[in-house]
Amino acid sequence: FRPGDLILRVGDRVVDSMRVLHEAGAAAVAAGQDVRFTVRGPGDAEAERVLTVPGLK
Repeated sequence: FRPGDLILRVGDRVVDSMRVLHEAGAAAVAAGQDVRFTVRGPGDAEAERVLTVPGLK
């Protein structure tokens, strides 16, 4: 993550609140799954990148 990044999705869930961000991330971690974040950086109006955080297996 970089300063100013906007988190758009966690997995397949659209992030429209901190609650959704927390619930989706916590559910993936609890299931031992990788957590995939789709983010857009400042000034990247049309570009998105996916960051994967390895799950605890």
